Amino acid sequence: MTEYRLGVDIGGTFTDIILLGSDGSLFSRKVLSTPDDYSLAIEEGVRVLLGEVGITASSVCEFVHGSTIATNAIIERRGVRVALLTTKGFRDVLEMGRFRAPRLYDLSFRKPEPLVERRLRFEVDERTDAQGKVLRPVEQAELDRVAEWLAEEDINPGLKLMGALDDFNACLATEGYSWIGFPNADLGANDPANQSGYLEALQLCNSRTGISNAYQDFQTSRTDLAPEMVRQENEDFIDLADCLRTKGWDIGELRPDENGLLSPGDRFSSADGDIDTGEIRDCISEIGLERAGEE
Repeated sequence: MTEYRLGVDIGGTFTDIILLGSDGSLFSRKVLSTPDDYSLAIEEGVRVLLGEVGITASSVCEFVHGSTIATNAIIERRGVRVALLTTKGFRDVLEMGRFRAPRLYDLSFRKPEPLVERRLRFEVDERTDAQGKVLRPVEQAELDRVAEWLAEEDINPGLKLMGALDDFNACLATEGYSWIGFPNADLGANDPANQSGYLEALQLCNSRTGISNAYQDFQTSRTDLAPEMVRQENEDFIDLADCLRTKGWDIGELRPDENGLLSPGDRFSSADGDIDTGEIRDCISEIGLERAGEE
């Protein structure tokens, strides 16, 4: 009785299925992949191929499965960000590569960006020899340290900024002030935003809450984005602006900045004239629920 080995290769567009018989016979089938649930394409393709060959699943003695989906997601910079843990001393190997230029005399050649940016590459003090023997095991404390850093890093910079803004406004309130804008020398020394007490409160609350750093991180997160990420960010912001306008917010005309990301300019405030982070969070939740219902 002929036995068969079944192989499945799942790609982003097509899924290839191959049957190799112990007698040397070879059969194949190509079907469209099903991104919502890749197993559906496998089930359908295997069912059709077995029917074409005229055998049952009991004739399959081995099943192997591979996929380029995860690799493609990393190479194309899609999906979630990736971090890399490596042996101490090897942090930059991913970026250095083999020092080979594919076009030796092309002076305009630029190396591709590394698959994992340097700030997300971490060294751990461990060592394994060429035979796979552990010479120095990694310490759990090191892994915990990296995990804690990544957990903090994984928080959306926009949510970090909103949290810092909440803390900043609360701090101002405890000092007897509310946000009235940035100091502006053109308005003269008597302007409320230029009063010494208000300036001292701004400096104090900035140091306590780190809002300047949170804003800088937010701005950095909006640079050098892939086109599909820019599109997603803009769609999200359009939905957020539409939701906030229904709550009485004054939002300027959305215009793209130098990174292609939409911005409301200098008009972005609630009906009370401030930035109500509670209403922003409400809108984010409403948008999330609405999208979930569409899936």
